[in-house]
Amino acid sequence: MSTDHAVHMPVRTAVQPATKKYLPIFAGIDGTGDPDDTEYARAFSGSHVKTLSGLPWTGGCFYRRGPTQLGIQTEGIAEQVAIDVALAWRRVLGRGAFPRVFLAGFSRGGAAAILACRLLRKEGINVAYLALFDAVDRTVGMEASTIAANVQVCQHAARHPDAKSRPEFGSCGTRCEDQAATRFAFRNDFMCTHGGVGGTPWTRSNPRLQMSDEGYIIEPRSARKAAALAVGGSIGAALTIFGVPVRPAAIADSVSTIASTRVTPEMDAQGAELVERWIKPRFLSAMLHQP
Repeated sequence: MSTDHAVHMPVRTAVQPATKKYLPIFAGIDGTGDPDDTEYARAFSGSHVKTLSGLPWTGGCFYRRGPTQLGIQTEGIAEQVAIDVALAWRRVLGRGAFPRVFLAGFSRGGAAAILACRLLRKEGINVAYLALFDAVDRTVGMEASTIAANVQVCQHAARHPDAKSRPEFGSCGTRCEDQAATRFAFRNDFMCTHGGVGGTPWTRSNPRLQMSDEGYIIEPRSARKAAALAVGGSIGAALTIFGVPVRPAAIADSVSTIASTRVTPEMDAQGAELVERWIKPRFLSAMLHQP
């Protein structure tokens, strides 16, 4: 689906009030997770996006869970976040203050945050700060490869390729449209899992944790098989990729052979902490700053 379609917004204005009292607005979108909201809330209770949502956002705060496994809700979440922010923008202006917008996203939620920035640009709304935690675009037809020029500052933390975590995911939001308009920092040197970058590292107390003989985290294979099933419809069905018949089961099996990461639970916890130490202080400083 193209991201150039119009989304109905309640405001199109860049008018600043005479007295410049700045109020920050936050919208955060977390990563892909369990369809059960209670289980999802438990799993993401300590995520970086959730932690940022707990800061004193005097202009409004909107935290949204991420999509379920197939990710079909991603674009709709982005559209709703853009509407939430635009409404808050209008309310802040109505109070005689000036709104400053901050967005954050993890995994597919990062892709949604990138798209939300694009939608806000259509409404003349700038984004003061965009924090991305291993943003991945795994939704067909959704453009989230670049950071829109209405984003003033963007930090993007990503997993190190040598961590061997979710190598099939790739990354999005790794460059910006206008280097003169956006202060952009991308780091992919965090030696932890995809979940660790998002603030949800694997712990030894997690009953779902699987370990290799070498002591490294083995990420669940069920999600990877679900991806193969989504393409082929059933585990036994055949499909064609570039004209070559391929069985989805073969795809799942080939991916699961690389399910073992090169990350221990201790490395994962340390990586999650390093990501937070890189992004949160700068994010907080920007939020408290009165331009």
